[in-house]
Amino acid sequence: MFCAAAQPETHHANVTETAGDRLGHAIYHANELNDSRLRKKAENRWGGGKRAAQSSFIRQIKPWKGAKGPKTEKGKAVSALNAYKHGLRSAAGCKLHRTLRAQSWFLRWALAESAVELAALRGDQFVLETRLMKLHEILLKTRKSFEAAGIETAALDARLIARQGANLSDSDLITRADTPLSVQSIENIEKLSARRLAGEPVSRLSGGREFWGLHFKISPDTLDPRPDTETLVEAALKWARAQGQKPLRILDLGTGSGCILISLLKELPYATGVGIDISAGALSISRENAEVMGVADRAEFRQGSWWEGVAEGESYDLIVSNPPYIPAADIESLAVEVRNHDPIQALSGGMDGLDAYKIILNDLKKCLVCGGHALFEIGQGQEKALARLVDESNMYVCDSYRDLGGILRVVEISCGEK
Repeated sequence: MFCAAAQPETHHANVTETAGDRLGHAIYHANELNDSRLRKKAENRWGGGKRAAQSSFIRQIKPWKGAKGPKTEKGKAVSALNAYKHGLRSAAGCKLHRTLRAQSWFLRWALAESAVELAALRGDQFVLETRLMKLHEILLKTRKSFEAAGIETAALDARLIARQGANLSDSDLITRADTPLSVQSIENIEKLSARRLAGEPVSRLSGGREFWGLHFKISPDTLDPRPDTETLVEAALKWARAQGQKPLRILDLGTGSGCILISLLKELPYATGVGIDISAGALSISRENAEVMGVADRAEFRQGSWWEGVAEGESYDLIVSNPPYIPAADIESLAVEVRNHDPIQALSGGMDGLDAYKIILNDLKKCLVCGGHALFEIGQGQEKALARLVDESNMYVCDSYRDLGGILRVVEISCGEK
């Protein structure tokens, strides 16, 4: 670590020279010095290829204007660093310190890919940090900050954020644990960590969520798929597979990211499906997911509010839905990850949480083929109220399924004989 010399006296000859000229003047002095060992050490710190933006920035500023010595951006930035370090030992140090301190923003850019990080700039102290944080160190730091904030999945979230921020694979997190990270990677991880600490879920940070073994893109227009909803997919597959090789038609009401319909189509190669959602933004995401998953030729997505997207006379073998079922009074008590980042229209089910079910059940019977079934996700404790609504619609709940937490999560409805 290198610390600055005392504050220089204010008088010097070239008070009107430009910022580029001042740094050029410093580089000129640096090239007049003869400590080749220190210069070689500084040159060896330079990392791999620089980003195009940095090269363009340096060429535009021309900080070497009027200077002797290196001709490349790399060489000139190293010379600038040399000028600073040599200046600490010489009578010219005051002027060099004054010059390079004024140009700290240039050094931050020019040396971003080297093993020298600009760690702090406080008053008259200009500090250059010579050691970057290693992967396992920033993982530990991130995990501890998440644990202190009460995040239950602190270790997992820390790994996911490090993987995203440093562009690493899962295996890299193990095999490169002792590898120093670049300045840019550290900054990325710290920014993502700050957003996570503010309550933003990791899936929103990455723009994607794993569901049913598939990676789905999500956006602010879509609900963040959760493991509980996999219970709905599992129950629907149980019924569908019992129908043999019949080419089923599936309807997904309130499709969002398309995760339910697409997961079913991936498992049922003989099936086709329609997904309906009121949000144009959500439909854009679901279409993109269908393309990526290779089922776009068997999936159609339409805009509408519940049955508005269904054409007159259409009927389906299987109808699935994960409608909004949170009572309006309970929205404020939801976790901040849900309350502040999932679309409210995908959460709130009205005063009793059953508004969407009432609308769906009104036309469900006429949109199911004879012998068809419907499966809905429900909220905790809603099974009795929903069974009553189903009975009033001249249908019946023929089965129910619990999630991994033991909560009754899915009901299966038939319009046939009991």
